[in-house]
Amino acid sequence: MAIAAESLEVAKDHCSNTMPLIDSTLKKCHITIRDIKEIIVVNGPGSFTGVRIGVTIAKTFAVILNIPIKVISCLEVFAISNRKGNGKLIAIKDPKGYYFSMFNQNNEMMWDNNYLLFEKFDKMIVERNLSRMLIKDDFNYDLNEIYNFAKNKPILNPYEVNPLYVKSIEVENG
Repeated sequence: MAIAAESLEVAKDHCSNTMPLIDSTLKKCHITIRDIKEIIVVNGPGSFTGVRIGVTIAKTFAVILNIPIKVISCLEVFAISNRKGNGKLIAIKDPKGYYFSMFNQNNEMMWDNNYLLFEKFDKMIVERNLSRMLIKDDFNYDLNEIYNFAKNKPILNPYEVNPLYVKSIEVENG
């Protein structure tokens, strides 16, 4: 089994960069696309373009290869990989506010994904006395922890896998 991650920050042309990055990652692991036995895709919340492209490619591979697909949110990724133990609030900053969720000591999501503007977020932190929090500026991620956590995630029909956009959370909760 190979677990690998690669990243590339680009301002645009996500689509033209993604497939070559996947290809080079497979080559580094000395496997082909046909060797993939399951897909775990991060469905957001995130930017419209990045999340849409990632989820679309994952769904396409799952359908074409007829392999299981599981979904994990980026908030779960950071909860799993950072600060073990007690419950925690994971918050990821964007230009207007934060999208966030609360996790218990087993890294199970206790709240739905939420979005609040800065002022409302700060007010919530004070009102709920939430001093244990992580804000995504310097998160690390642990691929082995993520993979182990995802073992308990349900297998989904690829057609039911959907991206979670920052803007949709903002509209629902802002």
